[in-house]
Amino acid sequence: MTEWYEDIGQWAAGFDTDGIRWEVPVAQVPSPSWWASDSELVAGRSAELGEVMLKRISRHAWSWRNRHNLITASTAAGEIGVAPRVHVADAELGLVLMERLPAEWRVGRLVMFKDGEVRRSLVEARRRFAELDVELSTRSPLVDLNQLVDECGDRGISIDHRVIDLVGYVNGFREALLAYRRTLEMRPSQGEGTSSNIMVGPNAQVKLVGWGSAARLSAVHDHATLIAEACPGALDMDDYIAELAPGASSTERAVVKLVTGIEHLRWAVLTRLRAKTDPDVNLDSTKYGMWRMTFAEMLLNDPDVRAELEAELS
Repeated sequence: MTEWYEDIGQWAAGFDTDGIRWEVPVAQVPSPSWWASDSELVAGRSAELGEVMLKRISRHAWSWRNRHNLITASTAAGEIGVAPRVHVADAELGLVLMERLPAEWRVGRLVMFKDGEVRRSLVEARRRFAELDVELSTRSPLVDLNQLVDECGDRGISIDHRVIDLVGYVNGFREALLAYRRTLEMRPSQGEGTSSNIMVGPNAQVKLVGWGSAARLSAVHDHATLIAEACPGALDMDDYIAELAPGASSTERAVVKLVTGIEHLRWAVLTRLRAKTDPDVNLDSTKYGMWRMTFAEMLLNDPDVRAELEAELS
């Protein structure tokens, strides 16, 4: 880590803005259900821009690999009002200077999914973003998972046998998923449904933040990212699928459940990779990986879910 990289004044010096008075970094407390700490956030105030937030993306985070999508997506979303407005960004350095939302905006928590108005605002914000003509790379859930597993193998990083067993199970549906994928339109997406990347404001308003997983996804994959976050902790999975995709066929519902399980496995493998390649005494990413592995087990080992997947997709 260079001294220049540690000096926040140096980061901001390249931005065409007036001097910014910086405050202490914004506290981020990781927990099993809140990934949250793969970037540093520092609040400040500018005579020109008002209250601002500087995001410095960790070079070891998934967000760093995806930083071009992150900056493109967050900038476009800010322009239509579904995210904080981005003032300036530098993809090479992994820096984003954006507006700081007023104090009445709060970081989302799982319980927000129980509020029907918040859910409607969230779906509307994501719908508006999906309609944009934004150049983002495409992400396929199973391909992404398998690439992460292969990377762990290449680096000699072991993965819990329970995850490996479930990766083998979901790969049994590979041909069906790929055939189904060819029928779908890919569209811009936040790429995840993590509660801490959703800000909730007055009157159940919502703004999307983070954007570290932004990509072009299918609508089914986009729904699955929300379902993976909300179910079963806040909502019943079948009820939420019916709300997000009221006209879904039985096959489409099965695909949503399968992709939801794949999303859990993706995060379990990704955090294992992060824990071994970038050990951090202040960030025990293993807890988050175990959390997601547990949800993958609960879903994909459920006899009724397995019967549904095998009836519709085998």
